[in-house]
Amino acid sequence: MRRVILLAAFAAICIPAATAQWSDTFDSYAAGSQVVGQGGWEEWGAGAGALVSSAQSLTPGNSIDILGGTDLVHQYGLTSGRWVFRAMQYVPSTLTGTSYFIMLNTYAYPAGPYSWSMQMRIDAATGTVFQNCGGSASISMPYVADKWVEIKVVIDLDNDWCQLYYNGSLFDDPAVPDHPTLGGGYTWSLGDRGTNTTGQAAFGALDLFANNASSVYYDDLSLMPALAYGLWFHDIARYGPDTQI
Repeated sequence: MRRVILLAAFAAICIPAATAQWSDTFDSYAAGSQVVGQGGWEEWGAGAGALVSSAQSLTPGNSIDILGGTDLVHQYGLTSGRWVFRAMQYVPSTLTGTSYFIMLNTYAYPAGPYSWSMQMRIDAATGTVFQNCGGSASISMPYVADKWVEIKVVIDLDNDWCQLYYNGSLFDDPAVPDHPTLGGGYTWSLGDRGTNTTGQAAFGALDLFANNASSVYYDDLSLMPALAYGLWFHDIARYGPDTQI
């Protein structure tokens, strides 16, 4: 147990300062302010921004409210490496409509080209979150309401592969062959249905799209190299409780 504590302490001290590529907690912005124009956030079309909100937050005191006409974009422009994108999401039990968490491999506003790699949908009518994972089938699971839940995306641009986790569970289509070394997931550049012939092994942008749905909140977004993420979240957490490491 002592060794685990020491390793955890070492990781907590070293990782954030040395390897965090990008993060946003929305806490440095004024509650009620328009986030477009702050922190690199953009809108996909006029009037598609989002307001910073104090109605819900994981870390004090703000989050971002994805609501109504919101179509909020942040660009990254990565073309190599293995990355972990993490977002905390809060879906109220009063949700109406279908809200989207989207990642694009290519994004060039306003004239394009655009190429989508992931479109995770939160559907109030069915109470599910669903995603196509490189095939024609929609893989779904119940979404968690009134609680902060982790969305984690592992993007391996060097191997052109991705994995989407919701609340710790991997979205995986049994009909799509696993990567021989990376396991379940699907080819990033081919998009969520596996049919995109114009995609690239790149991470262009995140798109938080309300699609006229009611509020879905996001907080504590981060992007970091997978190696740094793995020092704590994989090398130690993979072991069972009370086992000798």
